[in-house]
Amino acid sequence: MTKTRKRLLIFLAITIAAVNMRSVVTAVAPVYEQIDADIHLGTLEIGLLGAVPAICFGLFALLTPLFWRWLSLEVLLFISMLLIVTGSTLRAISGAYVWLFLSSFIALAAIGVANAAMPPIVKKYFPDKIGAMTAIYVSLMNIVSFLPPLLTPFVVQIGGWRLQLGMWAVPAIAAATLWFIKIVSSQRDLELTGEIEIPEAADARKKFTYKRILKTRLAWAMILLFGVPSAFFYVIAAWLPQLLEYFSGIPMSESSFYLFLLMLTGVPGSLVLPVLTVKMRSVWPIIIGAFVLHWVGYAGLVFMGHTVPWLWVLLIGLAPSIFPMTMTLINLRTKTRAGALALSSATQGFGYAIPMISSVVVGVLFDLTGTWNALVWFMLIISFGMLASGLYVTKQRYLEDEVEF
Repeated sequence: MTKTRKRLLIFLAITIAAVNMRSVVTAVAPVYEQIDADIHLGTLEIGLLGAVPAICFGLFALLTPLFWRWLSLEVLLFISMLLIVTGSTLRAISGAYVWLFLSSFIALAAIGVANAAMPPIVKKYFPDKIGAMTAIYVSLMNIVSFLPPLLTPFVVQIGGWRLQLGMWAVPAIAAATLWFIKIVSSQRDLELTGEIEIPEAADARKKFTYKRILKTRLAWAMILLFGVPSAFFYVIAAWLPQLLEYFSGIPMSESSFYLFLLMLTGVPGSLVLPVLTVKMRSVWPIIIGAFVLHWVGYAGLVFMGHTVPWLWVLLIGLAPSIFPMTMTLINLRTKTRAGALALSSATQGFGYAIPMISSVVVGVLFDLTGTWNALVWFMLIISFGMLASGLYVTKQRYLEDEVEF
């Protein structure tokens, strides 16, 4: 196999793997009603299913470096794809809620590992195309996340909710096949990394412990830069219908267009920001822009909610779209694959705790105040965390230089 074909194989394996990394998540909510007809889903059951993605993404991102001590990144991605196939298939044949929950946990745990492994695998095989490759796989994740809700009416008519949940095993099978071919073809001698090795990083798989990483300012800055915009998205996605009804007078039953618009705002950023992040000397203008748009969006919703509400939703949705920039910075702020995996795992693993905690805080604030103004103030206050962390990571610095071995 020529060098070009080997690289093409990895490109296809990464992109097809990305297809699975959000579609499995968004396939469930549109068919809650149909699932409930076969398997009772109360408010608690739905709430638990809704919480599983963030829990799995955070927990298994943290565990990925531990798995990497014994398995290569390629093997980890291969096993992840197989587990997505397993989880998706089991979800489709579930006859009780407990099996639906456990099978969802299996698939989402696998995605948590794949999330953490993607930046270092890009760094390994495409060190000269980090921005472009990050843009491609993050864009695919965002775009494909729209497919399950859009296809639901047609898929349910053909095969019911079981087909809706099970059909996403197909691209996972394709991705697993490609990673299997890569493993069997013994590409360990192919080092397209271009990374800078440092003497202190000998046996780095074991040296990059969380105890060491969490003593660095860079790790905490990246955690905030990932976690705060994630909180922006998870909170607004959960409560947007209520906010629009409260501030704009739009009935909750008519909020689907605005939810779609909110989801759509992430696509342009995923296409453009990774490339800009690599080419720009400093990403500070992007951080400032996201911060300003965030404030303007909420101010517009509160004070002029009945005027162009679509514009305020659009502006509010743009701040969380810096997620692709953060994923790109994981590679730009590390010198080695070990460093990239360690920073990726810490950033996502601890970062996902922020939206989980934020969702609880918002619920408590509403119960205490009885008004959605509390949510707005909370979103505005935590935006300073994004601003401060962005100021730190925008400077040229590396995790390996801050970690004390």
